[in-house]
Amino acid sequence: MKLLTISFALCLSFSICNVKSAKILGVFPMPSHSHYTLGITLMKELVSRGHEVTFISAFQQKNPIKNLREVSLKKAIPDNSDFKKALFDLHEASFWEHNNFVMELGIEHTKTILNLEKVKNLLKENENFDLVIIENFVNDAFLGFGYHFNAPNILLAPGPMTYLSNYFVGNPSPSSYIPNIGSRFGSNMNFIERIKNLYYDTLGELLLNFKFIPGQNKILQSTFPGAPDIRQLIHNVSLILTTSHSSIHSPAPLLPSVKEIGGYHISKPKDLPKDLQGYLDDAKEGVVVFSMGSNLNGSMLPNHLKQSILRTFGKLQQKVLWKLETDLPGKPKNVRIVNWLPQNDVLAHPNVKLFISHGGLLSVIEAVYHGVPILGIPVFWDQEQNIKNAVHNGFALNLPLRELNENTLFSSVNQILYNPEFEKNVKSRQVILLDQPMTPMETAIYWIEHVIKYKGAEHLKSPALSLMWYERDMLDVYFYILLFFVGLCLVVKRCFRYLCGKLKKNVVKVKKN
Repeated sequence: MKLLTISFALCLSFSICNVKSAKILGVFPMPSHSHYTLGITLMKELVSRGHEVTFISAFQQKNPIKNLREVSLKKAIPDNSDFKKALFDLHEASFWEHNNFVMELGIEHTKTILNLEKVKNLLKENENFDLVIIENFVNDAFLGFGYHFNAPNILLAPGPMTYLSNYFVGNPSPSSYIPNIGSRFGSNMNFIERIKNLYYDTLGELLLNFKFIPGQNKILQSTFPGAPDIRQLIHNVSLILTTSHSSIHSPAPLLPSVKEIGGYHISKPKDLPKDLQGYLDDAKEGVVVFSMGSNLNGSMLPNHLKQSILRTFGKLQQKVLWKLETDLPGKPKNVRIVNWLPQNDVLAHPNVKLFISHGGLLSVIEAVYHGVPILGIPVFWDQEQNIKNAVHNGFALNLPLRELNENTLFSSVNQILYNPEFEKNVKSRQVILLDQPMTPMETAIYWIEHVIKYKGAEHLKSPALSLMWYERDMLDVYFYILLFFVGLCLVVKRCFRYLCGKLKKNVVKVKKN
């Protein structure tokens, strides 16, 4: 029986890893540690499966890894502290301002990366790649890497499918129940929200097709001379891997060329530093962990707000571990401030009872993975939507940044700590996330190797790619039907007038006679 089990496991491993060693280019140059984590975790796994990887990123491993060639842009990418400051202003931004900011950021970042000397040198080298994997975040001109090296493109989306990624594969996204990424709506929209969501989706498509894609096409043409129009490259994307899952997001329609791998970046918890381990072990009343992620710099919060947060934490019986880039004077005895946090490893500790978070997707997934309820303080992009979904699923509360003060924070923290329903609900979601036929990483590797094996996997592509965006949404058909009925009404009106005129003449004749 034991021999049979071993044989089955070997057969399964061979069926998953049935592609010979391939040369893969990974393009993950976003200067954000969370985005880098997504890239390096996947690249390391590909290397461990026997593939040879070249990895473009904004960071660098301390120790070189065999068969992983890093093209680090760490010293070449401009300082982004001004960008981080601007993020805190986005919680009050309108849909237009928010999406316009993201698109302009994408155009500038893409242009900057493709003009760096290290990237230009890579393009000049006589290299061959079997596959290009790109982190897709408003950087469509990066599809030129696949064109330049004559290799299929796979996109890794750092979130669920949105109007900024659906068009690559023609994935449907009904406005009736799929909230726009910039809408700040949860999945259960009322009538007014659905009207607004339709408006946001339409405005998003216009921004996308008349501003963003043309802007990316200019960058593509200047960097990759002779490249076709960017829309042709967009439709040559073989596969999209999304860092989402139905345990966190509401179910949405996904084509066969879209695969969910949410949680693939989470590894077995590592040993914590001794002092941090001791701090968590000794927390008999539990620990509250507070982190605003790697993009939001908590030290940029107004000083009065940081002091309000400190006073609130001082009232708690629990210990508090606060990830903050600068120390604060006069902090209570139960508060410990650290400038960096091994978040996944800390959340895995059994004494952690609450996670106060900005609501970034990776943070939400890690909290669910380890069964820790969330108090969300969302600031920008998908964060409010992530938290609203978590609230709907019963394991979080939403505390908007504009409403954050000593009273609201204290009330929200205690509501989660002393209401067992929050922990019960997050544990329920944890079971769903962990109960999968293959791990998220195995799913990612299987489909990456599937695309390599079938040289782009044309069989996964949807017929929707042959249609324009307005054709996919049937807008041309609706417009035709509208014109038809308007024309029909005009014809009926004319006929009615003509018949009325005839009838009137006949009546006049009868009266004369």
